[in-house]
Amino acid sequence: MDAGSSDSLKLLVESYFNLGLSYRNIVSTLKLRNNVYVTERHLKRLLRSYGLRRHVCSDDVDTGQIADFIEAQLNESGRLHGYRWMYCKCQLAGFQVTREIVRQLCKHFDPLGVELKGKHCLIRRSYFARGPNYIWHLDSYDKIKPYGVHPVIKYTVYAYLLPGTQYKWLCQVVDAVLSG
Repeated sequence: MDAGSSDSLKLLVESYFNLGLSYRNIVSTLKLRNNVYVTERHLKRLLRSYGLRRHVCSDDVDTGQIADFIEAQLNESGRLHGYRWMYCKCQLAGFQVTREIVRQLCKHFDPLGVELKGKHCLIRRSYFARGPNYIWHLDSYDKIKPYGVHPVIKYTVYAYLLPGTQYKWLCQVVDAVLSG
């Protein structure tokens, strides 16, 4: 194997490893997609030579970069989630870190949020709207329908429909608005 192919193999193995694939899945993906035949034992040797490990010692972790990443996530929508979600975000960003370090950093940056999550309190999102009826959620949950109030939408600018959403009523409303 020449130097060019070993570099490409290294890039492939690193990318599949960072995606979180298991060893068996990495071997089969290399075989099926890239026509590279390696055994699982050889793959583990390659990963060790590349410095990639599943379980990381806490001494090897650069907590400064991870702390900056977690703080940036907590300033956005990450404050609504727990440390396990934050751990997954760190893994997807390419950081090899333990859950315990992520938990400690989340507790350091957001102690009130961690305390409220421990008490199973719901933290609601906060919206900044220009006025009433400026933001509407179309999630097929009609809170005011049992009281005899059926909402009417005059203008639909964007409609994001998630899989599993019952959207027949939305089509009826749009047809009614367009026809009348």
